[in-house]
Amino acid sequence: MIKKYFQNTAILSVTEILLSLKGLLLIPILTKTYGSVNYGIWAQVTVLVSLLTPIVILGLDSAVITCTSGKGEMFIKKTFSSILLFITCSGIICVCLLCIFSQQLSVLVLDSPENFQFIILAGFVLLESALLSMCKLWYRMKDNAKVYSIINIIQAFSVALLSAIVAFSKGNLFELILVTFLFESLLVLIILIHIGKNQGFSYPDLSILGKLLKFGVQVLPMGYAWWILTLSNRVFIGYYDNLAAVGVFSVAYSFGYMIMSMIFGPIWTMYPPKAAELFNLKKFSEMNELFNYSLKLALGIMIPAIAGFALLGSAIFILLTSPEFLAGAPLVPFIALGFMFHIIGSYFVLSLGFVRKQIYGTISLFVTAGFNIILNVLLIPWLGILGAAVALCLSFMLQMIFEIWLGNKYINFVYDWTFLYKTLFSTGIMAIVVLIVMNVLIESVLISCIIGILTYGGMMIVIRAINPQEMKILLEMLHCSDIRKYPIIRKLLGINE
Repeated sequence: MIKKYFQNTAILSVTEILLSLKGLLLIPILTKTYGSVNYGIWAQVTVLVSLLTPIVILGLDSAVITCTSGKGEMFIKKTFSSILLFITCSGIICVCLLCIFSQQLSVLVLDSPENFQFIILAGFVLLESALLSMCKLWYRMKDNAKVYSIINIIQAFSVALLSAIVAFSKGNLFELILVTFLFESLLVLIILIHIGKNQGFSYPDLSILGKLLKFGVQVLPMGYAWWILTLSNRVFIGYYDNLAAVGVFSVAYSFGYMIMSMIFGPIWTMYPPKAAELFNLKKFSEMNELFNYSLKLALGIMIPAIAGFALLGSAIFILLTSPEFLAGAPLVPFIALGFMFHIIGSYFVLSLGFVRKQIYGTISLFVTAGFNIILNVLLIPWLGILGAAVALCLSFMLQMIFEIWLGNKYINFVYDWTFLYKTLFSTGIMAIVVLIVMNVLIESVLISCIIGILTYGGMMIVIRAINPQEMKILLEMLHCSDIRKYPIIRKLLGINE
């Protein structure tokens, strides 16, 4: 089970590395071609779509993972067909409402009624993205990481390519969003045909849908609390400053989120359905083992990655953005650290869903969101966009503490704290070495990254952060089991047999 999970994680890791290239391509295109004001408009459209997405989905994505994992094939088909029908209907309703109130919303969100066409387009993007998200969820439920990865790669690189074509042909921002929407709509249609041809659909079952909605409605408010936590800071920045500041913060946010999604996305994607399956089958020891391996892998990569960007962020921004965005570089470590706190808490929120106490996760997120609003009001007028990043980080830290306390009341996971201490120590050594390289030897981002990775990996091996059993699994995953035939290497890696 663990081997299969990490095989999927390895596939998804390669995918996320490739997907990160989309961000590295898209961010320069948007920032250098359209400037901070247009990037701010693009960011606000994203905010609007994120705000309305929970209404369209109504928590059904969380419900289907928790309630159907490990169930029969026909039950899953009926569930998926019911959810697709519901999301299509609710999405069409949202599109109609956005068209009716487009000018009013344009004044509120985009500072001018002349930008109303972006509001209308946002409605169609909302419907398409909700359906695409549910189509991807199907392959997560089927434990099919390969097809899931292929879909993401096709989507990412096609969007990046189309964006580049529109930008270099001097198309405007509206045309760029429209072209990507049309392509992703075509992708949704192709995926639905693929699912229907290979697995087939079933008649929707309203009784199943009712049970899922009962679960989903309890987590629905989490979508809005999440919006407050992650996107409301842009609203406050827009109020206290201007769209250019929103654009700079949005770029920093994109980098911080990209770091975490590239690292944690592959680890988390298959975790909820697999953990739910083990819980439903009452295999609690295996679930705790999966929890430990998953979280250790996540923290073992995320902690040094955040430290690395804190040291090299300005140099990376100079390479990938225009000078007007350089002020966003110091924000990225705070944003990435905040997402790391959120990720840790996510494991315990998922556990609350297993015992049908998901309402506590909603309460946790709303408490944290309220705290975030207070911090935004206090810090943004004082520190500007840095205040927004610090507010986000502190809010996520509070969320993590609260959710760990809540989750452990129902499912008490046992974690290897020694690994965390060794990770922090190795990261500290890596940071010292990178500082010496950058300030004394050579100012090269690439060389500094390589030296940092080698230093961190070497320290983790020397201080035995990875135990012998984990090292065996890792070597099997890398098809390097023959290394154990060599006594010196075996001793260095801590393998006794």
